Amino acid sequence: MASIEDLSGYVTNRDVKGFLRCYMSLVTTGVSLSVPTSLESEGAKDGWGQVFGQIGIGSDPPFLEELTPFWLTVVKKQGGKITPQFAEEILAVIDGKPMPTPASPAGTSAKTPGAGAAPTPDTPSPSREDDIQPRDTLDTVASSISPHYYKEQAARDTKPPDQSLLEQQAKKALKLENTDDFLVAHLSLSRHGIKPPVPISSVVGVIQSQWEEIVMNAFHHSLSDDFLAALSKRWFYLVNQKGLPVSISQYQDILFYLIAQQEKETKQPGKAPKNHGGFFKKISKLFS
Repeated sequence: MASIEDLSGYVTNRDVKGFLRCYMSLVTTGVSLSVPTSLESEGAKDGWGQVFGQIGIGSDPPFLEELTPFWLTVVKKQGGKITPQFAEEILAVIDGKPMPTPASPAGTSAKTPGAGAAPTPDTPSPSREDDIQPRDTLDTVASSISPHYYKEQAARDTKPPDQSLLEQQAKKALKLENTDDFLVAHLSLSRHGIKPPVPISSVVGVIQSQWEEIVMNAFHHSLSDDFLAALSKRWFYLVNQKGLPVSISQYQDILFYLIAQQEKETKQPGKAPKNHGGFFKKISKLFS
């Protein structure tokens, strides 16, 4: 089984394809790893540089120069859509295989070509390694990802609330058992140069026990079983999207991702707000 330690070997051997295959394979096993969100060459290269720091690999500019265009081309071929099977789809592109079939609703069967069948318009044609080269533009990818990016940037441009107000908001959110209000207020301490205590784990059971201890020590508040489970599930999702935070900037990455994600959820037509939702308009007032 692949391990994070294996990644440095691919860098040493200048094996860009092997590195990316190993990296995405780790994601499929549940390891919390980040990927660059920028679709611009320099932004993506900087993103991979930050990833290298997170996983303990020293800066290697020549390798990043090779990895970045390969990554952007693979993302283009995948379609640039963040899906539940994103890592598997990236691996399929890298290996020149058909995209994995999305899970079918109960009672139905997924439609896949039989042996020797020609791919249908909904089934991506297998691509060879030689086909993975920069071409066309990433406009279609940008249209899928950039709205979230711009929402994050808008949140970053706002002024943070006072620290005392954030603490009040966090306590109020705990009392009301609102996961996102609590996380936004708690993580916003990072905008004052403070690393708020959070679970540093991607294992749900460990996350639960750590949240229980953190909230008791910091807020002298006992969490109900349901709220503890909801908070842990939300944090598990966030660290699987953005990685475990170490630096102040990584805490802020999770914060702004959460704000942008929640705004997207509350704007979906015909969809009732979730238990953790509906906070964005309220909390955005604090950032104005």
